[in-house]
Amino acid sequence: MNVTIHSAQCLAQQEKTMNRNTINNRTGIGALTALAAITAVAIVSPAQARTDRERAEAALVPTANGSFNASGFVEVERRSNRIEFKVEIEDIAVGAYDLYVNDTHRGVLNAVAVPGGVEAEIEFRDPPQPGKIPLDFDPLGASVEIRQDGIAILSGVSPNLGGANSDDNSNSNPGSPGSGDLNKQKSSAFLFATDEFPPARGDMKLNVSKKKGKLIIKTLMLPAGDYDVLCDGIAVGSITSKGRKGKGKASFSTKPGNNDQAMSFDPVGALVQIVQDNLIFLEGTIDGQPVGGGIPPAGIAEAVFSPTAIAPGASGDVRYRLRADSVDFNVEIEDVPLGTYTLLIDGVEVAMFDVVNTATGPQGEVEFRDPVEPGKLLLDFNPLGAVIQIINDEGDVVLGAELPSQTAGS
Repeated sequence: MNVTIHSAQCLAQQEKTMNRNTINNRTGIGALTALAAITAVAIVSPAQARTDRERAEAALVPTANGSFNASGFVEVERRSNRIEFKVEIEDIAVGAYDLYVNDTHRGVLNAVAVPGGVEAEIEFRDPPQPGKIPLDFDPLGASVEIRQDGIAILSGVSPNLGGANSDDNSNSNPGSPGSGDLNKQKSSAFLFATDEFPPARGDMKLNVSKKKGKLIIKTLMLPAGDYDVLCDGIAVGSITSKGRKGKGKASFSTKPGNNDQAMSFDPVGALVQIVQDNLIFLEGTIDGQPVGGGIPPAGIAEAVFSPTAIAPGASGDVRYRLRADSVDFNVEIEDVPLGTYTLLIDGVEVAMFDVVNTATGPQGEVEFRDPVEPGKLLLDFNPLGAVIQIINDEGDVVLGAELPSQTAGS
C-alpha cells in the first residue's frame, strides 16, 4: 500500500507563489512585520494563584499609517494589593510617542536605540512606586493607541482580567499547546498490518492527565529499520524496529523528556500509520475525547484575531489545515460593522469579503483551498508564519493575527 507523506513543515519551506505587488491605493497598507503574542492570554500558574495574581498581554497592531517594522504589546497584572499597566513598543524610529488610552493622553514613550534595535516602554502602578506613573485610570478592556505627531501608528485593546470587576474575555490561542487543562482519559487501540507485511502488528496507548498527555506506540515483527509515524497523512515522528522480533517503541508527550518526541498534535480519532519509503506497514485509530488544552489535530495551525481600537469589540479566528491530499485556509470574523472587508497576508491583498447579519450577529468568512473546489478560492499563497490583517473600507486595520509558522505535529 502506497502513501504520500506530507511533512507539516513542507509548505512553510516553499516560496510564496503569490505576486507581492504593492497594495492598492484603496487600502494604503504596506507590508507588516510579524506580531508577537497576538492573543491576550491570561497566565495564572498555581504559584501565582496563591498570591491572587493575574496577568495578561495583548498585541499592538500597526495601523494604516504605521511603520513597516512597528510592533508592541500591552500588559496588565493585578494582585490583591496592586495593579500594574505596562506598554512597550519596538522597531520604531528614535523619538517621542504619545500613549492614548480610551482617547485620553496618558503619557509619553521615549524611544531610544538599544542593542538589537529601538525600544520604548512606559509603566503605571496603583499604588504608585518610584519609577512608575500613578495608575489613576482603568486600563482593563480599554482601547490603546501609540501616536506620533497626532497620527496613530500602533493600536490595540488592553486585555481584561477575570474577576468580579471585569468581564473575562481573555482567550487562549487554540493553536497553543498547554493553554488549559487536558481532558483526563485512558485509551488503547491495535495497529493492524497491511498487505505489505502481514506478520507485523502493534498497539497504541494514550494516557492523559490534567497536565500531561502521553502516547506510546509499540510494534512487533516489523522488519528492522526506521519508519515514519503519520497522523492523518502528516508526519509527526518516527519509530525504529530492531532485533529478531522486530520490536519498536515510540513515545510522544506534551511535556517531552529525553526519550520522548513532542506530542504537539491530538491523535484521537486520527488515522495513525507506520510508513517506510511511502509504503504503509501498520495502521489504526485510537478513540476517545479530544486531548484538549489547546492541542489541535495534526496538520492544523490556528490563531485568534486581536482587535484594534478601531473596532474593540471585533473578534475572529484563522485556521489552516494540511491534509494528505489538500490544504484549506479559512478566515472568519464577527462583531464588526456590516460591509466589505479586505484580507491581507503579510501586507498583500488576497481577497475581499462581506460581513452580513446572521442569527448570531454580524459575521463574515472567506475560504481557500488547494486544489480549489466550488465555493472556495484557490490557495496560491502560503499563510504559515504570516501576519494576517482585516481592513475595513476606509483602509483601517480592525483585526490582526499571526499564524504559527508550523502546523501541529511538525
